[in-house]
Amino acid sequence: MPMIYESSEKNDIETPLRIVIECVKLLNINYNDYVLDCCSGLNNIWLDNINCKNKDYCEIKLNKDFLTYENNNIDWIVGNLPFNLFSKFFKKIIDLNVNKGLGIICLEHSITPSRMIILNSKGFYIKYIRKLKIKEWKFGFNVCFFVFIKEKNSFCEVLQ
Repeated sequence: MPMIYESSEKNDIETPLRIVIECVKLLNINYNDYVLDCCSGLNNIWLDNINCKNKDYCEIKLNKDFLTYENNNIDWIVGNLPFNLFSKFFKKIIDLNVNKGLGIICLEHSITPSRMIILNSKGFYIKYIRKLKIKEWKFGFNVCFFVFIKEKNSFCEVLQ
């Protein structure tokens, strides 16, 4: 199947190990869960730091394009989404059948109220928002690590 997008310098931003370790602590992943890193990079840093036996990854440079990924039995999607392809990745995440949750890094204003409503309609509810400043990325970026779970929280609801 052909690639939907090309790899580029804009998309090639590795997540620092210290950030991954901090973020993984917020995830409630069980050992038997099936976890997908939707944009692993060449270092597979997320999956190397998650203690579960069922793991898969997507990485365009390794000819595993997330936008054409077809497994619909995923418990968790994790990763640092490509900033310039966020809309496409968000749509793909929504289209997949994810059973338990999402743990994604993206620009802090990427998860808009409209996107929260879409996530809620798919059964995802916000559990954590962890604000991060990643100094290793050129001038430093303000991003957030969002954790969504398939369990309704009474303390966080998007109203229309």
